[in-house]
Amino acid sequence: MSPRRHMMRGLRSRFPSAPRTRLWLLRPRADVLRRPVHPWMPPYDKTFSVVVRTENEEVARELALGVAGNEGRGIYRLFGYSEDQLADEVWLDRTLTDCVVLEHAGEPGVIVYDRREG
Repeated sequence: MSPRRHMMRGLRSRFPSAPRTRLWLLRPRADVLRRPVHPWMPPYDKTFSVVVRTENEEVARELALGVAGNEGRGIYRLFGYSEDQLADEVWLDRTLTDCVVLEHAGEPGVIVYDRREG
């Protein structure tokens, strides 16, 4: 048995139940950003993309809440939503945000670059 194979077998036996994680990219849906009014307007103090490492989409969306900006705050107050409720729901709502797995294969390049200048 090669030294590498022996090492890998040892790692698997030490961490047999370690979950398989993936990288997830969350961002506003393009059709939502084309609306005249949406949770990312005005476009400052908002989070526009998040990359997280976790096992599944549900947990990825929950982790995105931890870095949420002011998405939705102030816009939907007129509709009876609380500001905190809406900021959280933006990242949980599949109709407002995409959450896709970043695959290993692909061309070399920047994965996330999101700059807003005032």
